[in-house]
Amino acid sequence: MVNDASPQGTRLGRLRLIGLAAPPFFVSGLVCLHPALTAGFDSERAHLVLSAVLILSAAVFGWTMFRSLGRAHDAALEAERLSAALLERDRIARELHDSLAQVLGVAHLRLRAVEARPSVAADERTRADVADLADLCREAHRDVREAIHGLKDAQRSDRSLLDHLEDYIRVFSRTSGVPTTLEACTERELALPPNAEVQVIRVIQEALTNIR
Repeated sequence: MVNDASPQGTRLGRLRLIGLAAPPFFVSGLVCLHPALTAGFDSERAHLVLSAVLILSAAVFGWTMFRSLGRAHDAALEAERLSAALLERDRIARELHDSLAQVLGVAHLRLRAVEARPSVAADERTRADVADLADLCREAHRDVREAIHGLKDAQRSDRSLLDHLEDYIRVFSRTSGVPTTLEACTERELALPPNAEVQVIRVIQEALTNIR
């Protein structure tokens, strides 16, 4: 369902209004021109001219409306698909935060507490195994937090692609300890479709995660 308040819904509404109002106005104009045509031509020729103009105009108008409505419909479907994708990302981000991120955070703290127990600290091998598990939980928790940040950040439409990337790289540098900078050799802001921007952000996020 396309929201009528969205730009796509507004465009479709305007096209429907044009499709409804234009034919009566056009026919009324031809009716007004009929006396002028009959004054310069005989009645039969005037009717032929009017009929030809009407048929040609109807064909052009129909084809134009068909193309315009098709493009507007495709744009509305794309906007609806993108909106559904962003809502799904928001749902995934909430679920990750409420489940996996919290579990990994608690597991890391519990393992650190176990590592500090005298019985565990006395056994070097056991202590090392527990420390390794704690480190794995910490790294996994960091990955999940970065994924949540990326999913939420990608939903913001008030920021450009470079703003998204600069913010993510700043967070990545702070949390990973890997000095990272963004160099964009562009004279103006990149004009990409929203779904393409999201894919670019996710590719860079995955690459930086692999590097870390």
